[in-house]
Amino acid sequence: MKKLFRFPTLFILSFFLFSCSSSISEAVFFDTQGKLVNKDLKQLLTVTGQSHAETLDSVIAATQDKENGWLRSGERWHKQKERFTDKQRQEIVVLAKKLGYLDEKTPSKDKYDRALVLGAASVRIKSRINYLIDLWKRGIRFDKIVMLGSTRSLDAPESDVLLKPNVLEKGYEANEMGLMQYIYNNEVSLPKDMASLPVIWVKAEGKGGKRANTDDTIEEWLKRDTDLANDMTVLSVSNQPHASYQGVVIQTYLVNHEKGLNLTSEVVGEKSSLADKAKPDSQEIAVLLDAMARHLYSLKKLSLAQASV
Repeated sequence: MKKLFRFPTLFILSFFLFSCSSSISEAVFFDTQGKLVNKDLKQLLTVTGQSHAETLDSVIAATQDKENGWLRSGERWHKQKERFTDKQRQEIVVLAKKLGYLDEKTPSKDKYDRALVLGAASVRIKSRINYLIDLWKRGIRFDKIVMLGSTRSLDAPESDVLLKPNVLEKGYEANEMGLMQYIYNNEVSLPKDMASLPVIWVKAEGKGGKRANTDDTIEEWLKRDTDLANDMTVLSVSNQPHASYQGVVIQTYLVNHEKGLNLTSEVVGEKSSLADKAKPDSQEIAVLLDAMARHLYSLKKLSLAQASV
């Protein structure tokens, strides 16, 4: 018998809705026939020059296109940074804010069984841990902390390279997991009661010659966390504009997970720096659009996973 999974936001026909915040408010992108109905998303596609047939599949195809889409990819990543005018960049930010990609995503509950911190570069790791600390100070509680790291080397970006000697000096491995351990134990100030919580350190290997992704770290966590049980709640810490698609990736993996645990998954994160910028720079816009394209694609994957349960 197949297990059922619950999620913190209501998905009607799965990919037709996405959560604009971690409250219950939602923005409708597509109707139940897959027709694009969101005027802000329509306008954003127009501003960025995406041709589509006002359907879910055509919008995904347009935003995923390697030459003219929103994804950062190869040489086109460098070209995309110079793709838009100042006016277009400002319009993109205004529309992305309306669509829920820039503002803080806050928890909907005050108690969780697990708090997951997603791996990243050192600057982002530190900000995510500090955001989790801030949530604790606001009264949000969790029983265990899970640090989702990997064997990724510290050869890039520059912020990781600069910290690599410190990581090694403290006796940690020169990889993403060791970097997370170093930052957690040396560069943030944990409240005393939070510091006493158990921490699960995850070091995921990549597959097929590629470095570990979110799926790999979630898979490794589920192997190591032997105390997981049905109906537990999971809070994942990311940041905007990445929180939306990373939350959907986690949900999708849990739907497909062979253990069939009824885990309630929710993602939170601090607001994007773009939320308050009058003049966004081109690189930030490229990162934003890339995150949005990944979110749209991930929503479809989630819908297919749910349909197969």
